[in-house]
Amino acid sequence: TIDLLLRPWIRVDGTLNRRVLDRTLGAILGYVMQRPGLMISAICERFGPALQPQDCRELVELLQEIKCVELQKFVNTGAKCGLFTQSTISEMNLTSDVTILDENSEIIVEPNVNAVAILGQFIGERRYEVADIYQCPCHPK
Repeated sequence: TIDLLLRPWIRVDGTLNRRVLDRTLGAILGYVMQRPGLMISAICERFGPALQPQDCRELVELLQEIKCVELQKFVNTGAKCGLFTQSTISEMNLTSDVTILDENSEIIVEPNVNAVAILGQFIGERRYEVADIYQCPCHPK
């Protein structure tokens, strides 16, 4: 038996396809920067069916690890709201204690101020001038 981790940025032989990883991280960060305050579920809907929801969440968590975005959990207090009730949405409803068990519809993604510079440092000075997707050992050109 062979254990195969299926991710769009991992090749069949188990190596990292850095071009796909860099471009998907850039696409997700660009979408988050255009619409700050989105839930992860909305980001997954935007990039589906190209990315599965778990893959999308993994990429958002990778952006959090390199400090491009901040994740906050929205806690619903369950209080009913109406036309004449006081607003209950405050800073108390947002917490930064996001765990792996939280739902995608509870986590808010906020971009950092220098997120593009941080992602640029993560990507480095790689140049993707040649399309390596079509290259194989038997057909070099």
